[in-house]
Amino acid sequence: FVRPEPWLVTVFALIYGAGNGIMTIVRAVLPAEIFGRLDYGAIQGMMNAPTMIARASAPFAFGALWAVSGNYSLVIGLSIAMAVASALVFAVLVLPARKEEV
Repeated sequence: FVRPEPWLVTVFALIYGAGNGIMTIVRAVLPAEIFGRLDYGAIQGMMNAPTMIARASAPFAFGALWAVSGNYSLVIGLSIAMAVASALVFAVLVLPARKEEV
């Protein structure tokens, strides 16, 4: 929805890259801090399995959805709905737990 100006693309790439870099570090360190170093590989495998399955199946699923509907409006609508649902689940599960810690 935004015109692809070169400076906007650069800003996006920098912010996206920084976010990925931080997530790479956190994804590796946080489970060891929370669950300990014993069985680190098995814990990481169990935590990453749903993400890998979703990443592998999403292109096929969205392609099939596009083929059935004939346009991208359903694909975009589903993507937005999943993002909103994810934010709501985060708010319901994490925010009450944070209030209890304080």
